[in-house]
Amino acid sequence: MKYTHEDYTVALICALSTDFTASTAMLDEKHPKLPVKFQCRYTLGQIGPHNVVIASLPHGTTHPWEVDYLLHNFPNIRFGLMVGVGGGAPATPSDDPNKDIRLGDVVVSHSEGNHGGVLRYGTGEMTQRCFFYKPPAILTTAVSELRSRTETVRSAISRHISDMMESNPSANPRFRYQGHEHDRLFEADYEHKEGDKDCSMCDEERLVHRKLRDTEHPVIHYGVIGSVGEDMRHSATREKLRQEHGILCFETVADGLMLNFPCLFIRGICDYFNTHKNEGWKEYAAITAAAYAKELLQIIPADQVACAEKALEIMKQMPAEAGPINKDLERLLNEQQRKERDDILDLIMSSPTYEDQHKDILKQRHPGTGQWFLESREFTEWLWGDCQSLYCPGIPGAGKTVLASIAIEHLRAQPIARRRRPVAFIYCNSQMQEEQSVRNLLCMNLHQLLSQCASIPVSVKAILESSMIFGEQPSIPRIIDAILEVIVEKGGSYLVIDGLDQCSSLVRETLLTYACVLKDGFQKPQRYAFQQTRETWNAAWLAIYRLCVNYVRDDADLWKEVKADIIRAVKGSFLDAIRYLTPFKE
Repeated sequence: MKYTHEDYTVALICALSTDFTASTAMLDEKHPKLPVKFQCRYTLGQIGPHNVVIASLPHGTTHPWEVDYLLHNFPNIRFGLMVGVGGGAPATPSDDPNKDIRLGDVVVSHSEGNHGGVLRYGTGEMTQRCFFYKPPAILTTAVSELRSRTETVRSAISRHISDMMESNPSANPRFRYQGHEHDRLFEADYEHKEGDKDCSMCDEERLVHRKLRDTEHPVIHYGVIGSVGEDMRHSATREKLRQEHGILCFETVADGLMLNFPCLFIRGICDYFNTHKNEGWKEYAAITAAAYAKELLQIIPADQVACAEKALEIMKQMPAEAGPINKDLERLLNEQQRKERDDILDLIMSSPTYEDQHKDILKQRHPGTGQWFLESREFTEWLWGDCQSLYCPGIPGAGKTVLASIAIEHLRAQPIARRRRPVAFIYCNSQMQEEQSVRNLLCMNLHQLLSQCASIPVSVKAILESSMIFGEQPSIPRIIDAILEVIVEKGGSYLVIDGLDQCSSLVRETLLTYACVLKDGFQKPQRYAFQQTRETWNAAWLAIYRLCVNYVRDDADLWKEVKADIIRAVKGSFLDAIRYLTPFKE
């Protein structure tokens, strides 16, 4: 059977190579790859009745633009399963060892409240305590059903792992249970000895004594998962957050994931999130998480998934960032940060930006105009594909400037732009060549980019430090360096330049060089010859008719004559059409 991108409805997202390998091993059937427009390792296949995409994101952590690319390449994905390893947050040992969190156990994000059971918690201002949204009902219902079922019948996790190992004799032996003797938990206030690779130098008297389980089968726990930075790996920090928020385990790779992505977190416990980091359990923890994901998908009917709302549609309905779900959520920027940000923006540029001009141009747009361009193959491939440049030539007055403004607004509305990628733009004007110097245009771009950052990146502050001290504008090389730093920090940016032919030859050549620097090589730009379609032309004529209706509506023959004359005269130029109509309006 030949599959298409539209046939895949579930995404298993892994940040680490081990997680990806384990998830791939759980496939019932592997499918041939399809062409995609993103840079990540992926596999297609089937688990139960579902066609799934297993993606290993390239940065070792989850970034929103990568998930966006995945969803636009496979537009029918309904939800995601974040499958991988995590660090356990064990409480005081229980008399029932099955209630303790042990290495190889599985933790599934769950909450009785309105949030999704995953708490993003970081030391930076941008990551202070906020919850991911609740998973879609199709996932929460399946989790409840599976949880109820495994209270009386043993989970199929061990069976799935055993089947995988039998069918793959060469599989890594670390995918098997590693033995309780290698599951060691040290007291929370006892840190790992520096220079000791395997805890052989750690004091065994400081081990926490726990009752042995009577089985090697992993236990499934349901509760809050903490998404934190690796720099928070510390027993005391683990205990503090466990007590404050009831966190069962920690993971460190989903910090950049958009809070509105409909997903469920599944984590296999590979260590206890302390300085006694244990690499020996990583493979087994990854396979237990993947096996739970398989068991969960097997009980979800395919027809229910087909009827569920698409992930892209869900994300459009909810903000990419959560509001103050937790009453302790601190303000993203304090007054000192705001002042520092404003001072830098004032240093870069004190003159007005293009924002007012942009709004004025947008007002000229007739409803529906330009939609054909946004939906065109060329624009879509530029936005989501590998091509980094799109060239749109056209006759003067054909509406290219309005089209540019439409594209800018469309880019600003993209979840990828809201979350990470800022939009910069330039409207070149032959009557403003003196004001539109190279320095001013570059300063304008830097100002636009930084205005879309919640705080000024440290690297940008370092570049502009000397200029800030002396209160003078930075040099052009420093401006470009600062722009590049913002782009790296945000994972990319969009630059729209309108009317290159309207600026001086020096500025034009510099802007083209600047564009090449930004994208590291001007490689095979897309060429889109701009011309009006029948629909946009008819829409324009409807607007023209409304402008002059008071003058000709009583004389149908006159109207036909006027329209025919204007069609012949303007030769496809909207600006000329408006120019010819002005005397009628006056």
